[in-house]
Amino acid sequence: MAQGTQREAVTAARYRIADVDVEVRGPQPAIASLERAFSRLPRVPAGEEGLVSIVVSRAASGWEIVETLSEQPRLLDSRAGNGWLAMEVANSIISEVAARSKFLILHAAVLERDGEALAIAGRGFAGKSTVATHLLSRGWHLLSDEYAFVEPISGRLVPYQKLMYLRSGVIPLLPSSFRRSLEQSPWYGAANDGLGFYAIDPALSYGEEAWADGARLRAVALLETDRAERPQVCERNPWSLIPEFQALTWRCDDLLTGLAKLASALRGVRACLVLPGSPLATADALETWFVGTQTT
Repeated sequence: MAQGTQREAVTAARYRIADVDVEVRGPQPAIASLERAFSRLPRVPAGEEGLVSIVVSRAASGWEIVETLSEQPRLLDSRAGNGWLAMEVANSIISEVAARSKFLILHAAVLERDGEALAIAGRGFAGKSTVATHLLSRGWHLLSDEYAFVEPISGRLVPYQKLMYLRSGVIPLLPSSFRRSLEQSPWYGAANDGLGFYAIDPALSYGEEAWADGARLRAVALLETDRAERPQVCERNPWSLIPEFQALTWRCDDLLTGLAKLASALRGVRACLVLPGSPLATADALETWFVGTQTT
């Protein structure tokens, strides 16, 4: 080691995510940003064995993330802020969990009402989180902003309470009651994605009841990427949407196992395709449709 340089202290954080325990090791700045985003996740006591391991380290051009199952480390540009690093580490965590978990993991924001859940599924930047903020403002409860963990046989959902991420461009589209949560969230930056907030806790705006402890999956809404002047909700047979849902399901090493999980999780679940309008109008349309699924 060259004179005048010091080795960064390495620390660790241990999380229980669904039915998998994960340990992340890395320099304190990297772990601190992850801890902020994961502040509501259950912790695993020190000394527990059998944890999945992810290692974060400095690289010449930024950060290096090493996953247990990956042959090559992932590199993150040094221009990315710590919030972006936390998001990339969170993706590595989900990748490791998906390979071991009995749960189906679907890319979706999940909200609960009266013990039943609506999963708003869609690709990145489809508007899932923005619509979710409007449902939160009217008394719904958040299980997850990003991934639905569905137990395939029972349809039970377990919470994944990673704090929310939102891009700065959606601020004018958010409910005014969400402002306090934004004001107390840090910013992040990324080389190719502009600015945004991370570690947004809706409880700062709506109290602890903003979070749900679990629910049964009742309905899945698939947000399309196109937009309309007014939202259009088209109910569909969930089996007809399996290819679309499969594309949003975190990869499983065995294709047949993944399809079996998906098909089992969709039993008894209502589904719709949504051509979104404004986030407020889309939340209105989804709430009306969801109430209809409870009464039919």
